[in-house]
Amino acid sequence: MASKKDLLKRIEQRESELKNCVESEHQAQRLITALKKERDEHLQFMEENKTLRSEQVVAEQIQKSMLPTAYPAFPEHPQIELFAVMEAAREIGGTFTITLQSTKHAFAS
Repeated sequence: MASKKDLLKRIEQRESELKNCVESEHQAQRLITALKKERDEHLQFMEENKTLRSEQVVAEQIQKSMLPTAYPAFPEHPQIELFAVMEAAREIGGTFTITLQSTKHAFAS
């Protein structure tokens, strides 16, 4: 991904090229205005995306902290076996969990 500085430099170069290619100063100004608007929207999108990604990282860390880290999870109860897997979502949504009874005394969730 290009840095802001590189992006601004390329836009300035394009502005100069546009001035050389268009028929009138008015047409050039319209194109430059549209290009600057697009640049601003892109920069805003990049900032929002960076913020969202940092929030996702924090959410993933919080979610992972809820999983057991020591196995067996209940050493005082060897009859209980516990295993957990978690993959953090990349989009905002709910939690999907399913629990199945595999035998009379065993459950899978």
